[in-house]
Amino acid sequence: MAWVIMGDFNCYRSENEKSDGQNTHNSQLGELNKVIFDCGLLDLASVGLFYTWYNQRLDSPIHIKLDRMLTNNAMLERFPDAFYKVLPTHSSDHSPLILDVSNCDKNPSRFIFKNF
Repeated sequence: MAWVIMGDFNCYRSENEKSDGQNTHNSQLGELNKVIFDCGLLDLASVGLFYTWYNQRLDSPIHIKLDRMLTNNAMLERFPDAFYKVLPTHSSDHSPLILDVSNCDKNPSRFIFKNF
Protein backbone atom coordinates (compact mmCIF):
# COMPACT_ATOMS: atom_id res chain seq x y z
CA MET A 1 0.00 0.00 0.00
CA ALA A 2 1.38 3.41 -0.99
CA TRP A 3 1.32 6.12 1.67
CA VAL A 4 2.87 9.41 2.77
CA ILE A 5 3.48 10.83 6.24
CA MET A 6 3.64 14.60 6.14
CA GLY A 7 3.74 17.51 8.52
CA ASP A 8 5.73 19.24 11.24
CA PHE A 9 8.07 16.71 12.84
CA ASN A 10 9.36 19.41 15.21
CA CYS A 11 12.95 18.24 14.65
CA TYR A 12 15.43 18.06 11.82
CA ARG A 13 17.57 15.24 10.44
CA SER A 14 21.04 16.80 10.15
CA GLU A 15 22.95 19.97 10.99
CA ASN A 16 22.64 21.29 7.41
CA GLU A 17 18.84 21.51 7.92
CA LYS A 18 19.25 24.37 10.42
CA SER A 19 20.73 27.83 9.98
CA ASP A 20 21.91 29.74 13.05
CA GLY A 21 20.72 29.33 16.64
CA GLN A 22 22.02 26.77 19.11
CA ASN A 23 23.34 23.47 17.84
CA THR A 24 21.41 20.35 18.73
CA HIS A 25 23.07 17.32 20.28
CA ASN A 26 23.63 14.45 17.84
CA SER A 27 21.52 12.15 20.05
CA GLN A 28 18.48 14.35 19.39
CA LEU A 29 19.12 14.30 15.64
CA GLY A 30 19.34 10.52 15.74
CA GLU A 31 15.82 9.96 17.08
CA LEU A 32 14.02 11.01 13.90
CA ASN A 33 16.59 9.23 11.75
CA LYS A 34 16.13 6.04 13.80
CA VAL A 35 12.35 6.10 13.30
CA ILE A 36 12.81 6.71 9.57
CA PHE A 37 15.27 3.82 9.31
CA ASP A 38 13.27 1.43 11.51
CA CYS A 39 10.07 2.06 9.54
CA GLY A 40 11.74 1.90 6.13
CA LEU A 41 10.73 5.46 5.26
CA LEU A 42 12.25 7.70 2.60
CA ASP A 43 12.37 11.48 2.24
CA LEU A 44 10.23 12.46 -0.72
CA ALA A 45 11.95 14.85 -3.15
CA SER A 46 11.08 18.51 -2.74
CA VAL A 47 11.30 21.74 -4.73
CA GLY A 48 11.01 25.34 -3.66
CA LEU A 49 12.25 26.61 -0.33
CA PHE A 50 14.68 24.39 1.58
CA TYR A 51 13.80 25.57 5.10
CA THR A 52 10.18 25.14 6.19
CA TRP A 53 10.16 27.10 9.46
CA TYR A 54 11.31 30.63 10.32
CA ASN A 55 11.31 32.21 13.78
CA GLN A 56 10.30 35.59 12.24
CA ARG A 57 12.94 37.51 14.20
CA LEU A 58 14.96 40.00 12.21
CA ASP A 59 17.56 40.45 14.97
CA SER A 60 18.48 36.74 15.18
CA PRO A 61 16.77 34.77 12.40
CA ILE A 62 16.67 30.98 12.53
CA HIS A 63 15.57 28.81 9.62
CA ILE A 64 14.98 25.06 10.02
CA LYS A 65 13.59 22.25 7.90
CA LEU A 66 10.99 20.94 10.38
CA ASP A 67 8.25 19.98 7.92
CA ARG A 68 8.67 17.19 5.40
CA MET A 69 7.01 14.34 3.56
CA LEU A 70 8.14 10.79 4.20
CA THR A 71 7.01 7.88 2.09
CA ASN A 72 7.47 4.17 1.53
CA ASN A 73 8.80 2.20 -1.45
CA ALA A 74 5.28 1.29 -2.60
CA MET A 75 4.49 4.99 -3.04
CA LEU A 76 7.62 5.57 -5.11
CA GLU A 77 6.90 2.50 -7.23
CA ARG A 78 3.35 3.68 -7.88
CA PHE A 79 4.29 7.37 -8.31
CA PRO A 80 7.99 7.46 -9.26
CA ASP A 81 7.96 11.18 -10.14
CA ALA A 82 6.10 12.31 -7.02
CA PHE A 83 7.50 15.28 -5.11
CA TYR A 84 6.33 18.07 -2.86
CA LYS A 85 6.53 21.83 -3.15
CA VAL A 86 7.61 24.03 -0.24
CA LEU A 87 5.83 27.37 -0.67
CA PRO A 88 6.60 30.72 1.00
CA THR A 89 4.93 31.40 4.34
CA HIS A 90 2.06 33.87 4.58
CA SER A 91 0.30 33.81 7.94
CA SER A 92 2.29 31.11 9.73
CA ASP A 93 5.89 30.51 10.73
CA HIS A 94 5.71 27.22 8.76
CA SER A 95 5.76 26.90 4.97
CA PRO A 96 2.88 25.05 3.32
CA LEU A 97 3.74 21.74 1.66
CA ILE A 98 1.91 20.64 -1.50
CA LEU A 99 2.12 17.03 -2.70
CA ASP A 100 2.41 16.78 -6.50
CA VAL A 101 1.76 13.54 -8.36
CA SER A 102 0.44 15.24 -11.51
CA ASN A 103 3.31 14.18 -13.78
CA CYS A 104 3.11 10.56 -12.70
CA ASP A 105 1.87 7.97 -15.11
CA LYS A 106 -1.41 6.51 -14.10
CA ASN A 107 -2.05 2.88 -14.77
CA PRO A 108 -4.66 3.08 -17.50
CA SER A 109 -7.52 0.70 -17.05
CA ARG A 110 -8.18 -1.59 -19.96
CA PHE A 111 -11.43 -0.82 -21.69
CA ILE A 112 -13.38 -3.92 -22.66
CA PHE A 113 -16.64 -3.79 -24.55
CA LYS A 114 -18.67 -6.95 -24.92
CA ASN A 115 -21.76 -7.07 -27.08
CA PHE A 116 -23.93 -10.13 -26.49
